Amino acid sequence: AGTVRYVAPTGSDGGVCANSAAPCATLQYAVDQAASGDEVRVAGGTYSSVQTRNGMTQLVYIDKDLTVVGGYSSANWSTPDPVLNLTTLHAEGMGRTVVITGAVQTTLDGFQITGGDASGLGGGLSQDAGGGVYIYAATASLRNSHIYTNTGSSSGEGRGGGLYARAGAQVTVADSTIDHNTGSSSAGGL
Repeated sequence: AGTVRYVAPTGSDGGVCANSAAPCATLQYAVDQAASGDEVRVAGGTYSSVQTRNGMTQLVYIDKDLTVVGGYSSANWSTPDPVLNLTTLHAEGMGRTVVITGAVQTTLDGFQITGGDASGLGGGLSQDAGGGVYIYAATASLRNSHIYTNTGSSSGEGRGGGLYARAGAQVTVADSTIDHNTGSSSAGGL
């Protein structure tokens, strides 16, 4: 199996995130350090830093085979508890929350995914799409998660406020809730 990487709100972005006593601070930094096959363990807290990759703005951009699991605590990196250690990915309306793209197999487990807005980011056939989770040509598994209060577009036609998948993407959603998302808040939307 691959290397385990660690993320906590009290961490610091530096190194390779492989020491549980010195976790990284942002999920994107840990994903960037990871190699395909690695696992990223994320401690409870709210993560909200967005960045731009390949013309898309989001909180985390994943383009490799990874298992990303929330619900840990800095005192217990062995057993996740996503109810006790609520782990929130909050894009604060500044872009998508999660992008999973390419011929990869990725698992997201134990997250609150919220605050995504794909306005101006395209992604649909002719509209903005996938405010919460945008999956393009990837195989993705979403488990033990809550995807809520995301928007496909706040400025035009939008699709898949919570979740949007295209280009042959294969998605499994288990033990999760997708609710209170909006395709578009200003025009046609699904």
